[in-house]
Amino acid sequence: MQVVLVRHGPAAPRDPQRWPDDELRPLTREGRSLARAAARGLQRAGVQRPWIASSPLARARATAEIVAGVLDADGSIETWPELRPEGTGAAVLRRLASRRAREGPRLLVGHEPNLGLLAGLLLSGEEVRPFRLAKSGAARLSLPRRIAPAAASLDWLLTRKQLVRLGE
Repeated sequence: MQVVLVRHGPAAPRDPQRWPDDELRPLTREGRSLARAAARGLQRAGVQRPWIASSPLARARATAEIVAGVLDADGSIETWPELRPEGTGAAVLRRLASRRAREGPRLLVGHEPNLGLLAGLLLSGEEVRPFRLAKSGAARLSLPRRIAPAAASLDWLLTRKQLVRLGE
């Protein structure tokens, strides 16, 4: 089984005047374009028909929608509060394990440090960040049928620039 972790695309700068609720801060126009280009890179990297879960924050949800369109996602995008920036890798892992019935790659769209902590838990069994995902960057991990701490291996880790080049 494959789990693909994708960080949201570049968002507008924090601005309490425009977005008093930071959860509503959107992707920039360039961020949307870069997320689309990175999604084409994911497609070239072999990610096909994933089911997608996203953080509820606007910038992650918009990234998930763009990725879903490019990759012909399997079903609708699920919203997982566990993928919020302050979420824990353990909470995401529990939710991921509860969604085992579906086939195909699992693509999770979220934020740092949450995604890095999840990767650390899957790779080492500890909530440590083995890497930091760049905005619109992604990592693919492979797991046996059982989703558990320290059960994964890292297939690849790609920055946004690498994904964009791959998708050209």
